[in-house]
Amino acid sequence: MPIPLGYNVSGDPLMSENPYPGGIAALRRYCAGLVYNNNDLRNPQNYPNAIGVWHSDMTDNGYWTANPAIADSRPSGYFLDKPAIAVSLHNGGDLGYVYLAYVSQDYVNSNSAIVVALSTNRGATFPQKTVVAYGPLPTPQNNNGLANPQIVVDPGTGTVYVLWVDFGARNIQMAASTNFGAGFGAHEIAGTGVHIGSIPPGGSPGLRAETAPMARFDWYTNPSKIILTWHADGTSGTDILYAYRDTSGWHRVSSTPTTGVQFTANDQFMPAIDFNTLGNVVITYYDRHADNTNTSYRTYEAYLTPTGTRIDATDQDLSRFDSTPPLNSFIGDYQDVWDWPFSGGEKATSSWVGISAGTFDIWLSRIGY
Repeated sequence: MPIPLGYNVSGDPLMSENPYPGGIAALRRYCAGLVYNNNDLRNPQNYPNAIGVWHSDMTDNGYWTANPAIADSRPSGYFLDKPAIAVSLHNGGDLGYVYLAYVSQDYVNSNSAIVVALSTNRGATFPQKTVVAYGPLPTPQNNNGLANPQIVVDPGTGTVYVLWVDFGARNIQMAASTNFGAGFGAHEIAGTGVHIGSIPPGGSPGLRAETAPMARFDWYTNPSKIILTWHADGTSGTDILYAYRDTSGWHRVSSTPTTGVQFTANDQFMPAIDFNTLGNVVITYYDRHADNTNTSYRTYEAYLTPTGTRIDATDQDLSRFDSTPPLNSFIGDYQDVWDWPFSGGEKATSSWVGISAGTFDIWLSRIGY
């Protein structure tokens, strides 16, 4: 996908779509990402930056827009980060609305904010922008800021839910909007426990892996649920956690022999999540349980019921090889997984970072049930 004019670096892509033949921009796929104009990856706030939104229609034959929309932008001294995107599938006038959630970091006044933006015109512009939460600016010395949002929409009601990490409170919070993102209600705690910095903390190989939750709205369950996964500090490293929200509130599930992911030794980190037409949950994650030095990782997949009970006794090894990051590495802040009813049967596709012969690549794995 082309980088918009005036910028030379892009990152943090996440996707959504309107899979239906009706509504606004029927059958259109969207990708949101950050763009900025510099080669100093450690200090992107020193240069102009923005949130870009690309799209691709069925008639584009897999190609993406040459000129992505700029949903929001900032000058030097500010930085927009970690955009998440969701298309409303509510069967009303909002079918096809495009929502973004992202972090606005203000280095001038030392604060951060979670922002939700709305497009009602096929992702062309995002004039409605709503601040959901304020916090301090995260820094290496004081990582107490707000970060790494997710956004989902209930297709039954059109209610918009935004989730984010509050590193100061060491939890994941959520707020809901019943007026298309124009205003949000009280904050509630979706999950407790986070991880800040590298893994192992302060040690080698120092792989950057702060908590970046992933969420979906699982409408195939009854009642429907928000499903959420993230990694947090555990007893022997970082652990994968799972939670879901139904009509009675939030329920949190730890990894045990019968619930959650299979492995808990050493570090498990950067999980992704989706659901299938049975309402069951697939979680993919990076794992170091088999390496006594807690250095190399592989990508695994866990298959759960919506309430977190294990369906498969053994998590699948998706990568089939060890990835060994060099000292102080960065493999991105997350991976992703999508379920799709292919012609040969329903499957999920996992997108993850693997390191082979010192080369970092994006790999895809097809998952059967």
